[in-house]
Amino acid sequence: MNVFLSYNSLDRPAALRVADALAKRGIETFLDVRSLIPGQRWQGKLAEALSDYDAAARYSCRLHARANRDDLCCHQPVSPKSGGG
Repeated sequence: MNVFLSYNSLDRPAALRVADALAKRGIETFLDVRSLIPGQRWQGKLAEALSDYDAAARYSCRLHARANRDDLCCHQPVSPKSGGG
């Protein structure tokens, strides 16, 4: 299984911890800072990753906290890609 992780840059440390925890369980992750090479044409790599993932997770705790939306704070559960690809 591979998971595409989306996050706000303010939450990068937490997203890295999530990626590490998933890796310990044998789950491969796409995380921009680990999957993209500086200078690389990132649009193509991103499109490829989005088409190849099995599930996605979004982590946006600090962004919502800054907007006083603590009710939305925390990462969303991993959800399978629709369409069964």
